[in-house]
Amino acid sequence: MIPQNAKVVDADGQVLGRFCTKIAKAALLGETIAIINAEKVVITGSRAQSKARYVEEVAKGDTFKGPFFPTRPDLVLKRTIRGMLPYKQERGRKALARVRCYLGDMGATVDADLMKRVSCKKPDIRSVSLGTICKEMGWNG
Repeated sequence: MIPQNAKVVDADGQVLGRFCTKIAKAALLGETIAIINAEKVVITGSRAQSKARYVEEVAKGDTFKGPFFPTRPDLVLKRTIRGMLPYKQERGRKALARVRCYLGDMGATVDADLMKRVSCKKPDIRSVSLGTICKEMGWNG
């Protein structure tokens, strides 16, 4: 499932926005990236505030016309990365196609060099995992 030429990055404990900016930049520079443990990315701030923000996103729009917002953690992570790319232009679409997000660790070995560049953990802060938020939004994982 993980492409052979992809550099594997573990998202466990990484701060969502900071992590996604570095992944987006690497994708724009032409690197193929596979992100594992997407459900373990953390969102800083209070649980109630984080949940309210994502529930509001899901509730936007019409059931049939959209905009559609994902409730699965790997798709939420990819959507966040998409927001940091010029996805309406060709180079942004190609960069987004080079990013893959997976739930769980997939038994893959992490690329140490890329992991060191994109690591952005903040251990002593109030946070909630993306998997927890998605379960509260209705994900059955």
